[in-house]
Amino acid sequence: SMRLRTAALGACSRTATDIIRAVEIYDQMVEEGADLDMVAKVAVLTALGRVGQWRRALALLQNPDDAPREVVNACIAALDQSGRWREAVELLHRLRSRHAADGVSFSSAVSACAKAGQADVALDLLKLAPVSEIVYGAAISACEKGDRPYDALRLLSEMSELGLRQDLPACNS
Repeated sequence: SMRLRTAALGACSRTATDIIRAVEIYDQMVEEGADLDMVAKVAVLTALGRVGQWRRALALLQNPDDAPREVVNACIAALDQSGRWREAVELLHRLRSRHAADGVSFSSAVSACAKAGQADVALDLLKLAPVSEIVYGAAISACEKGDRPYDALRLLSEMSELGLRQDLPACNS
């Protein structure tokens, strides 16, 4: 049944050794013409991101303008894990255009920028993002990787001014 397969997808997408099995379950469901629900799509996108299959993640998304925010967020996270910052930012902007972007959307896109050392893009996104420790931490990480120590220090100061907790990930950047 769809429910059991969705549960199996979720279970398999949690451990590195079982991720390939999750993708196999997904492939079997597609072959059988199953209509994946939101939970199944998020589980598959999570697994695809963990194995770097970003093209398949984008193909699963199909039309991001009609997909639920949770599914688009899972795809942005998959792109983040696959090092595809441009595609992650593009999906974020598409969510923003329909007023559906949230903190999860921004944190994943900023994280993708951080991994690529795209400090300028991360800082631009931070200006648009809801205020949160997670987004600030990702932007600080982008400043670190983009060799922008003064911007990282400025963001730490902003966090204090905004009353945000300077948690361990933000302070380690």
